[in-house]
Amino acid sequence: MPEPKFTVVFKRAPDYRIYPGPTLYGGPTPDGKGVLINFCVDHAAFPSYTEHPVDSKGKVTISEITSIAQVGNVEREIQAGLYLSKEEVERTIVWLQDILDRLKGIEHE
Repeated sequence: MPEPKFTVVFKRAPDYRIYPGPTLYGGPTPDGKGVLINFCVDHAAFPSYTEHPVDSKGKVTISEITSIAQVGNVEREIQAGLYLSKEEVERTIVWLQDILDRLKGIEHE
């Protein structure tokens, strides 16, 4: 007799998107019951404002536009946050380790 089974059908929500995650940060939640992981992108600071000089005829001189930003700073743009319970963290670690092991196996073939 065949074993009972059920089917999971995957559907994407209308606002589904893939977030880049080259930078992750987070940690335990204050109540100690889970973990918050933030997916971020680091980039040079965007200008706080731009200055557009206008001559006496009311024309903007494009070559003289000045961008004002805090030089040397990096902005960390948080793309999305993910809350996981301790149990979900444990399952996720096992799942990610399995994927990593398979990827390493592909690299060695």
